[in-house]
Amino acid sequence: MMAEVKRSPVTYMWRVKTAPGWAAETRLLPVVQTDGEERTSLSQWECNGTRYGITKTDKSDLVLIPYCLGNGGANRGGLALCESYIAAEGAPSNYCNRPAVAELLSRETTQQLGLQMGFTVTVDISDPGTTAAQIQADPTKSSLAKAVLNAQLQIASIRAGEGCSVEIVVDMADPLAAADQCELVQAICAGFANSCPRVTEAWISTTASRDAGGVGSLLSRLTAASNKAGVSANSRSGRFYIPASVARTGSGHYIDQQPAKCVDTYQYVRNAIDLWAEPA
Repeated sequence: MMAEVKRSPVTYMWRVKTAPGWAAETRLLPVVQTDGEERTSLSQWECNGTRYGITKTDKSDLVLIPYCLGNGGANRGGLALCESYIAAEGAPSNYCNRPAVAELLSRETTQQLGLQMGFTVTVDISDPGTTAAQIQADPTKSSLAKAVLNAQLQIASIRAGEGCSVEIVVDMADPLAAADQCELVQAICAGFANSCPRVTEAWISTTASRDAGGVGSLLSRLTAASNKAGVSANSRSGRFYIPASVARTGSGHYIDQQPAKCVDTYQYVRNAIDLWAEPA
């Protein structure tokens, strides 16, 4: 008789074209002992990409490679955010922009910018047990907020949006790490959403903006980028918003309140790099 292998559920999640923008498959993976601790043995996985509109029927296999993990709780086990590659070509799918942005961030010229980024994700939730009034009173009581908090991600805040929407702010960090967290937040949100979760704000700072007198570099760069309009401090009337606290201290970050719509969070990172890499 073969020995029984202990297994744990891990839900693989990756971007697709159709709403709500994410696909998921749950695998029961072996649990192994490592240094006296139990760990789930993650591995890449192949699925039918044609089913999700990513690959053609003559090259249907899609390879999923986990790269960012979260906690799904006792019932769902682990959460694994995945890059997707077309097996026959070995190339990232059209819904996998992370590798290209990771390569861009590894360049010395990009590293010199010292970018730090955070993101606000807005989602219109579908939660029969929670009314709009309850969300406005305490958005953390929604099933969505509980799932996000349970995932143990780098979240700065969860706040009520308009109506039945919830806004989740991913804390500022290295751009790739923050984007990974933002993608995982959106993947979790997709299970509770009436529509595709979306990035509605990008929070950005640079080495120059964090230095003494950094607000001057922010104003110079953002004014040039917005054609001398749409930059404001302590006012949310323009595209680029410099918080009052940053204006007072003279250094810090700004918020892009109207970021161009992108396929995924990694494209928002690319846009920030492009903005700060160009001459002011």
